[in-house]
Amino acid sequence: MNKRKLMATVFIIGLIIVMLTIFLINTVKMNKTSDLTLTDIHDKVVLGKTSRQDIKKLFGNPKSIEQNVDNIRKTYEKWTQDETGINFSLSDGTDYWESIKYIDDGASFSEDDFTICYQYQADSLGVKAVYFFFIDNRLEAFVFDDTLTHKSVAKKDKYLRQIID
Repeated sequence: MNKRKLMATVFIIGLIIVMLTIFLINTVKMNKTSDLTLTDIHDKVVLGKTSRQDIKKLFGNPKSIEQNVDNIRKTYEKWTQDETGINFSLSDGTDYWESIKYIDDGASFSEDDFTICYQYQADSLGVKAVYFFFIDNRLEAFVFDDTLTHKSVAKKDKYLRQIID
């Protein structure tokens, strides 16, 4: 009888360990924000081509998803009109924006055309957040929150280190 109880206990503990391992592996896969850096975004996304699913595969699930067109437009305008922030500094002090990959399909758009916005945050980013703006399922723009969160992380990023003190 004791042998059966011992075998059942060992089996249950083994099952719990396997289930925890599977859970942890899935959690890591869903939260890939450790790959979320300005350089990784620059090197991995293609404006006009990258889909919402591609972004999730690259960087995990977003912190938040905005679908209200007015809020999306306000967020985009807030970060693109600040001439003292990181987005402007990347434009002025690096080739970040000039060397972003994009597909030019000849169509023009404005911030009023954005249908969804994904917000991502991660310690590896060096800034508070990145916002990805989509028209339907196609990435058309992204901007960064101007709040520098980790100067030590920023110094490791190819582009951020060029614009920080």
